[in-house]
Amino acid sequence: MENLKELLQAIESATNLKEKELRANLIGRVIASKDFIEAIQESVKSGIFLDYGYDGENEYSFENYNEIDGTNSVLETLEKYLL
Repeated sequence: MENLKELLQAIESATNLKEKELRANLIGRVIASKDFIEAIQESVKSGIFLDYGYDGENEYSFENYNEIDGTNSVLETLEKYLL
């Protein structure tokens, strides 16, 4: 994290942009990147699992969603890309 701060300060001194604007620009680029979007999509999908139900006559499968697993995976992805 210290290296990023030093880099932002160097860019700030070489341009008219302030550190806050540089951080916003960097975060915007990360969020718009194809890698980040795909990583978030995969994180959300990681909460999907196959479950089974019974209607009194037949057993059937359906997709269900574990919000805790999905949320934790998204948080890990955000940490990886933004912190």
